[in-house]
Amino acid sequence: MTVFVSLAILGLIALIGMLMAPKDLSFISGYPAKEETMGVPRNILDEAQRLMVSRGGEIALSETDLNTYLNQRLKGEQGGIISSFVDFKGVYVDIAPGTAEIFIERELFGFPITMSSKVKSEKNRGQTTYQPEGWTLGKIETKTRIMKPVKELFLSLRSTCIDEYTVLQQLSDVRFEDDKLVLSTSI
Repeated sequence: MTVFVSLAILGLIALIGMLMAPKDLSFISGYPAKEETMGVPRNILDEAQRLMVSRGGEIALSETDLNTYLNQRLKGEQGGIISSFVDFKGVYVDIAPGTAEIFIERELFGFPITMSSKVKSEKNRGQTTYQPEGWTLGKIETKTRIMKPVKELFLSLRSTCIDEYTVLQQLSDVRFEDDKLVLSTSI
């Protein structure tokens, strides 16, 4: 029994270590978002709304433009019961052909924690939908259904950016290309 308990404790320590080990985000353009280097970001919401109204053309957004806009827009503050122990660091999007991975970086008791959700855009009857492809919590990565705390965090992020999300739903085409997001009204 002692051996079993010892193995269970070691497994638990390894799991906590993997959760607390942040994923390296240095490969993402626009990471880390620092106020002194951000400058004035593009107003992506305004550009997308003008595109939606004019119904002509497309806009290409670089990964850097998108990450700068998101971090300027969100300037997150942690709420809830443990808010005094958690510090919001930023939201970053890694765009690859056909998919985007959205990372949320926070610190818990001074230790960095990253969470991500990978989404794929699909066209379905003229409407672009976004399907989850997997998620990560620290260095733990899975392609199964998303855990409730991670899902709630990303739903909260979507509700914070509801204006941007609504505009994306109105566009006829949203494509994830290599390090760029293309918004289009072309049919």
